[in-house]
Amino acid sequence: MIPTLNKDAFFAMMLEEAVPPPLVSQILLRLYDHPDAHPELPIMPALALH
Repeated sequence: MIPTLNKDAFFAMMLEEAVPPPLVSQILLRLYDHPDAHPELPIMPALALH
């Protein structure tokens, strides 16, 4: 699996900011509006951007 430049930059930013892996997972779930995402995480789902 080869990440896109945006995804690669996202993970680089998470590493640089020392975001804990469980939080990175929650951010990804929230970005994609997954049902297992923490509902109070203040991130706009990707579907809302369209």
